[in-house]
Amino acid sequence: MDKDTEIEIQEYRKKLAENPAGLIFLPLAEIYRNNAMYEEAAELCVKGLSYHPDYISARLFLAKLRLEKNRSAEAAEELKKVTEIDPDNIMAHTLLEGIYRTAGNPELAKAAGEKINSIASAAAESPAEKNPGMETVTMAEVYFKQGLLDEAMEVYEKIVKRNPLEVNAAARLKELRALKEDEFKSFREKRDRLLTELKDLRETIRKADEQIAELEKDL
Repeated sequence: MDKDTEIEIQEYRKKLAENPAGLIFLPLAEIYRNNAMYEEAAELCVKGLSYHPDYISARLFLAKLRLEKNRSAEAAEELKKVTEIDPDNIMAHTLLEGIYRTAGNPELAKAAGEKINSIASAAAESPAEKNPGMETVTMAEVYFKQGLLDEAMEVYEKIVKRNPLEVNAAARLKELRALKEDEFKSFREKRDRLLTELKDLRETIRKADEQIAELEKDL
């Protein structure tokens, strides 16, 4: 951990000590997670959720922490709580679908998948442009599932701009940006490969023309 991160952690801890019931616990937990301090991040979330049990972003963050440590059952419990608070939370249902499928529960996975499709269909009928200022994670994930990566990133950017403490949205935006970079890198690699193949083809044609010219001289 570098010195700047240590200073940042100390500043967050000081603010949290001044207001234990504050929402500052989530960005601090994110810093812990980024520095492989998983247990500290989880403990901080559990404590923060005791003050704010309906804080969806914190529950999603804690669920992802559990998944990263292969504690799927605990992650599922957190995600179920999210769906109780917000029945149309597409991210929670998506994570649950993956957990159920991995655990060998096809019926539950199917039910989660059907719920995801239902949410996506409803959201598709009310696109963001018809509801300015009402961009949601559901909208972003619908765009993503439709292959509209730029649109999904735009929605997440608006969400983060509207509420900088939405750590899960910020993390997802970072993931999508990385995916965009990977796509661009893949495009460049394919383009370079095609250009190389074209160059080789042109060289082959040139040599063939030379050989034909030599043959014509012998006629």
